[in-house]
Amino acid sequence: MYDLEFAQDVLEELGAIDSPGERRKFLAAVQCLPADPAHPGLAEALDQQGRVSRISVISGVAFVYWADHPMRKIRVLAVKAMHE
Repeated sequence: MYDLEFAQDVLEELGAIDSPGERRKFLAAVQCLPADPAHPGLAEALDQQGRVSRISVISGVAFVYWADHPMRKIRVLAVKAMHE
């Protein structure tokens, strides 16, 4: 199992969600990332440091993250609700 870390702006964004149901949706979805951090997701891109960032959509929430496999950590860089 991998540990989750969040970028500061992601924490602020999650803290600003007024609806408890919407907040639970985000938190439940993000808990799925550590189960399969090597999953390629929808897309991949290299960041400025040369790390592979992945984009995955889980339960209607898009996540941008990278996995540090030696340290067994996932760093969530951005989240966005996908509206139907």
